Amino acid sequence: HSEVTPFIKVMKNKMNNCINEARINMAKGRIECSFLWMNKALTFYPNNPECLLIRSKMFKQINNINQSIK
Repeated sequence: HSEVTPFIKVMKNKMNNCINEARINMAKGRIECSFLWMNKALTFYPNNPECLLIRSKMFKQINNINQSIK
């Protein structure tokens, strides 16, 4: 639909910005901040595979294997 397409593009851009911030913070060792950014990204697209895999990797870094598997 013509009205929905621009909205989806905006939401996808916001999600991608959040993912990038999460990756930057993860690389700098700021895991807590990464979790905040990733949770924000997941609010835009809750079942996004990329977000879920990155979040799983973050859980693995803090040795929370059970949560990483989920």
